[in-house]
Amino acid sequence: MNEEIKGIRKLKIGALLLALAGIIPLAGTLTNLSIFLGVLAESNRSVSEFDHKFIKVEPIVIDIAIGMMVSSAILGLISIIIFRSGFVTLKKIDSRLGIGSIGAYLIFASIITYFISSSSQMIYYSYDSIIFLSSVFMFIIGGIIIFIGFYRVGEKYGENLVSLGSILSIIFPLIGIAYLLVYLGLRGIEKKLRREENKVSKVI
Repeated sequence: MNEEIKGIRKLKIGALLLALAGIIPLAGTLTNLSIFLGVLAESNRSVSEFDHKFIKVEPIVIDIAIGMMVSSAILGLISIIIFRSGFVTLKKIDSRLGIGSIGAYLIFASIITYFISSSSQMIYYSYDSIIFLSSVFMFIIGGIIIFIGFYRVGEKYGENLVSLGSILSIIFPLIGIAYLLVYLGLRGIEKKLRREENKVSKVI
């Protein structure tokens, strides 16, 4: 497997994980909504009865919400690590594609900065808005740079799904759908590169 295919494959895996990270919270929200509607239907429009029934299921609702958030965050972090590696690999093929790795580094820096801000708040009971805003700023800039990286990948290989998905990723609630499109586009690129590699192997 050549470096080009390796780089695309890494981005493809990362895109799939990030798509799942975006879809999981939606699934959790729909699950909790169905629980809420179920309790509401059983309450016969009585507020007191609704409160009584909801108290019983509230721990389940909270556990689902926390579980979904943690799972999503872990998948998102893993995907950023894989993105960094994939963009670094593709940089050897085309230096313009390496920009995505800078975005990944910035997001890492934003996460570390956020933890520093949170830790100081818990330990010293003080909140530093500058550190927090710095982490948010780096996260946003990092996300934009990763978007540019994927857009360039789609442009280089003539794959519109990757370009379209990268544009949609700017709209945060659509990130699951956006990276699902990116994944499908990258899978198409990988298949095309493998076919070309097999043709070259047969000629040699």
